[in-house]
Amino acid sequence: MVIGAFLLVPVSYTAGATVNCVLSRELPEATKKTVMVEQLESEGYVVPKGSVCAIAQLSGPIEDGDADQLETLVIANLPFLSQVELNSRGGSVAEAMKIGRLARRYYLKTNAPSYWIPGDPEPGPHWHRHLQGAMSVFAPGAVCASSCFFAWLGGVTRSGDIIGIHRPFPPINDMQRMSPDQAGRLYRNVSDTIRTYLAEVEASAHWLDDMMKISSDDILMLSQEQLSELTDSGPPLDEGDVPSIVQWKAARCGSLTATERQEWRDMFMPGRPNASVQQELYREKLQRHAASISTCGFQALMLARWRVHTLGGRN
Repeated sequence: MVIGAFLLVPVSYTAGATVNCVLSRELPEATKKTVMVEQLESEGYVVPKGSVCAIAQLSGPIEDGDADQLETLVIANLPFLSQVELNSRGGSVAEAMKIGRLARRYYLKTNAPSYWIPGDPEPGPHWHRHLQGAMSVFAPGAVCASSCFFAWLGGVTRSGDIIGIHRPFPPINDMQRMSPDQAGRLYRNVSDTIRTYLAEVEASAHWLDDMMKISSDDILMLSQEQLSELTDSGPPLDEGDVPSIVQWKAARCGSLTATERQEWRDMFMPGRPNASVQQELYREKLQRHAASISTCGFQALMLARWRVHTLGGRN
């Protein structure tokens, strides 16, 4: 992980990350246009022929230029590219923050790898599974660690659970040339940079303190409890959304009441007793209401993503 002279992975890289599309989708034909596509067209969108990329993946060491690679792919597939998969053991901190800011600017979901659950289909050359309603495509053994953590934090929605952190450190050759005072100033500068970034992406400053406690030659894989702080800020339908997006969606689309949220959770509790006909009718109504809110939020973000590119960020 590098910021200026700072690293978080004790490895020399010779090439940056690979950025590519891992999931495409077909747009409806002209005679079957959705209301969303028609609204986009009214704002200057030209429907491409064929498919568009819906999910991008960044794999490998994060180096200078990787954010530009990703932004090129995002812009070429606006506003339908809504998610980026992150599979990296680290690299440049500065570049990872650029990726995180890009994800925030275009309202992208960031998805880290997730543990394989026994009972799921055995993972093959590529591991396909659903995670919080979105398709994930990772190779077994994938991880988001070191500087990748900063890129992941940039998402307006975050998911995944194979995430590791540790303390940044300068290359040994640089440290040999530094006095203790110079090294101290360097650490303070990088700490200030990280602290500012954490505030930008709605993450607590304690993550910097947590990182500094872990030796640079070690790694702390975050627990579900630790991850829940960064992925459970919203009610049902908004799992993983950062607080500002939760409130923005609620203002645009409404939200479930506290009672409805509890009833929604109860619907998916294992071993729940058989419901009466009246209860089943209510649950179906609640599901339709929840689906309407969820669809509205998804489409609102899509339109906002398009306007960032075409209208200078006016939403």
